[in-house]
Amino acid sequence: MPMEAPILRPRTFLESALILGFLAAGCGGGGGGGGGGGGAQAGTVGSEVTKPNSTETFFVDENQSGQAERVILAEMFWGRLVDVHDVDANGTANPQPLFRDLVINETIRTDVSNYVLDTNPITQRTRLIRYQSYFERMNQR
Repeated sequence: MPMEAPILRPRTFLESALILGFLAAGCGGGGGGGGGGGGAQAGTVGSEVTKPNSTETFFVDENQSGQAERVILAEMFWGRLVDVHDVDANGTANPQPLFRDLVINETIRTDVSNYVLDTNPITQRTRLIRYQSYFERMNQR
């Protein structure tokens, strides 16, 4: 039995424009270069800063202080999403995380003297419990 050729239909202008737009965005707009026009760097890169009108914090990345003409995806990597917890003076994990939804390298494994990775079997949320500061305090005694 002869094989039938697939039926091809022409793309609409809107479909073509969307595909072209996604390709251009994925390639950084094709023009390379920086973020365009811009303000000065806000904050020190890598420092932890409190969000305005909040008690939550974030880490400062390179930025144009909100004055860039376009958004650029600077980098992308694969990792594990965790909530980071510290421990109290007794070495017990604090229930409130220091950071929520922080991406860590997927190759990080439990290292009992520094941190423990723990996944809740019901919620499937992973937490990284940081013991390093606790053991540093214990060694100073």
